[in-house]
Amino acid sequence: MKTKLTLVFLTVFTYFSFAQWQPTKGLYSGSAYSVIISNNEIITGTDGVIYKSSDNGVTWRRSNNGLPSLITYIRSLVKINNRIVAGTDAGVYYSTDNGDNWISSGLSNTVSVYDIAIKGSDLFIATNQNPVYKSTDDGSTWTALDFSSFPNPDIMTCLTVKGNDLYTAGYGGTVYKSTDNGVNWTQSYSGPPFYVILTMVTAGNDILFGTDGGGIFKTTNDGVN
Repeated sequence: MKTKLTLVFLTVFTYFSFAQWQPTKGLYSGSAYSVIISNNEIITGTDGVIYKSSDNGVTWRRSNNGLPSLITYIRSLVKINNRIVAGTDAGVYYSTDNGDNWISSGLSNTVSVYDIAIKGSDLFIATNQNPVYKSTDDGSTWTALDFSSFPNPDIMTCLTVKGNDLYTAGYGGTVYKSTDNGVNWTQSYSGPPFYVILTMVTAGNDILFGTDGGGIFKTTNDGVN
């Protein structure tokens, strides 16, 4: 899950000039969970609404056609090939026209998606169920990955890719690692639990973890400690 960002500090402001941030029109409050740039447009996922800007964030328009009203947040947006994929608290949706219209992937609307990662030609989502899914067709369909060796896996909130390895983490602070594209998983970090891990990012040979109330942690040995 990408750290929750308020529009006041991110997408509602679009450029920096003489140490002053200039407000845009149309998005003055609310939460921005995800932002991507595609085909010279800015696309952001907020509290149940996707907005688009074609003028570098000066003005915004709603772009929710095809998204059900039961969605309360769009936490993740990625672009793979010519498709935009959105992870929501009611499943996964994709767009083939740069976010103007959205199509359901068929994943249950009880699946809350916290993060999406791209690894090669595959997509992975961290969710509140199963707890990671994989797509090999740009988000059209999803398969739950096998975590049966872990009796009570955490709710997964984030994913990151480092080289050929895939990592996921979430509630309870446990970090899981796969070296075979999600087929098998091991506990990369299984020490005492710490704060909920909200986000992960790979930086060179290190992995940084952003937590809920515990600050930022770094591992230099693939999450062992």
